[in-house]
Amino acid sequence: MEQENFYSLGNENFALTGYQCRFGVQTNDDGTSSLTVGIDASEQLHYAFNSEKGLCLTTPFGSVRTPDLLGKVASFPDNDAKKTLTFFEENGFLFPLPHDKDIILDLKSFVDILYRIKATMLLQSLLGEIDSDYEKILHLTLYLLFSDRVTLSIGDKASYTTCNYRINDLLNDTVLTVVNSDDSEEAAQKNSYTVTDSIYPPSFELNAEEYGDIVSAEPFTYNYPGIKDNRYRKLTSLYKNSHTELRNNRLIIEFLFHYMNTVGVIEKVDYINGIRYYGEPAIDNFDENLKKALLNVARIVLALEINYNVGKMRPYYSPVQLEGTWKAPSLLTALYFSIFYRNPGVKIYRKCANPSCHNYFLVSVTNERKRYCCGECRNANNQRTHRLKVKKSR
Repeated sequence: MEQENFYSLGNENFALTGYQCRFGVQTNDDGTSSLTVGIDASEQLHYAFNSEKGLCLTTPFGSVRTPDLLGKVASFPDNDAKKTLTFFEENGFLFPLPHDKDIILDLKSFVDILYRIKATMLLQSLLGEIDSDYEKILHLTLYLLFSDRVTLSIGDKASYTTCNYRINDLLNDTVLTVVNSDDSEEAAQKNSYTVTDSIYPPSFELNAEEYGDIVSAEPFTYNYPGIKDNRYRKLTSLYKNSHTELRNNRLIIEFLFHYMNTVGVIEKVDYINGIRYYGEPAIDNFDENLKKALLNVARIVLALEINYNVGKMRPYYSPVQLEGTWKAPSLLTALYFSIFYRNPGVKIYRKCANPSCHNYFLVSVTNERKRYCCGECRNANNQRTHRLKVKKSR
């Protein structure tokens, strides 16, 4: 029997137990889709966590059946529902399910939760890379920040809600501070407001006329794509007025304001399609100060996302093994737990460089040469590159 040094997360021997499940997809009258899901109790599933192999599906005796479930979740082709559902049918559902009936889930909510898991894992890996890919880091950070909060009901008494961020509470506040008497006096003296700023320290001069045009949504002197966007208006007001926010929240506000004010106002952020701007963004304005701030904001967002999703983990001391273990309430929590334990300074997930492959694989952060998940993908891509060279030379 293969011996593994597992952290026991669910009972005295194994990380977590669950069951295979079955899915059905139905189209609703309004055009949306729903999932029906129920357990297949014929075979109990066992999971365990190992620092080398991550979260694994195991036999009842602890040997590995399927290693690195997190990497396999990240490797789902986007918009391929069949492969996604097949994986969970074989490896168990994200949450415990009732034994006596099937439940109905909103398909979009289920997919959005999977995207958040993938975004969290990929953001952690990107922050571990030696050379920062700022475009990808920005996309995933803003996706986690701005995604609509999703609630998934699992049966009559259980539900799961995705992480919320303080910035969204502030942006949804109906109150928008415009000016007060002190503002009017300062603007009259120098046509700007001096705002304490950590990205462009010690302070930033916010043009009073531009500020007025933005927050009033009635541009007079300044008029550029997105200036009337409600989120941008709120951010601008928050930047000028929310000086009592905690340091991390304040940094998020400062970064979002400066990025939208100098690079481009963001209309929408989507996991699949990336960032959509009003008009053409001025990417050249994405300077070193903003890039440094982005890395700090990304780390804050990553920590909040992980901490929220491992919050229900609890320590457990085994009376049989006489060692400390953990209890996980669900497979979702266990997946985030494997992100929690991953050290991005040592190993990261990297997407296979073969365009036809969707796999993410673990690699040492210092190994910049390993770009393929396997030899077959390396050979396939080399052959593709050779064919293109031959075609161009003709």
